[in-house]
Amino acid sequence: MNVQPLRQRAAIVPGPLSHSCIPSQDELRAEAYEFVRLHFRADGRPYAAMDKNLLLERVTAFLMQRAEVSADTASTLAAHAICEYLSTQARVAIDIDRSTAYGIVVIDRATNSKRIVSAFEISQLLTAQALLAGTATPH
Repeated sequence: MNVQPLRQRAAIVPGPLSHSCIPSQDELRAEAYEFVRLHFRADGRPYAAMDKNLLLERVTAFLMQRAEVSADTASTLAAHAICEYLSTQARVAIDIDRSTAYGIVVIDRATNSKRIVSAFEISQLLTAQALLAGTATPH
């Protein structure tokens, strides 16, 4: 498993692609990351002010136009690139090998300590966030 961040694997600047060249998954990952990096550099706003869902749509559309990939594949690659970019300076990382659909293992990089966060806790966090943003009503 290649655990190098995408930004270290390749630095591909988005541009036209000839029809005779179909990019590999690694090339698409690198292009998605570069698209996200350039987007944040051009926007200039703090990450918290960004509409990540809109960015997800833009990167997905870019990848679908760039190569013959499904919307599902493109959105997965786009989501990975956005999350990786936003997490480059994060103190914590997710241990994907030990995480499941019901909980994630979070590693504090500074202390190498681990914590489990259940899907229930994530659901509560998302509900609280929506309530604070005024986009949901309590159940």
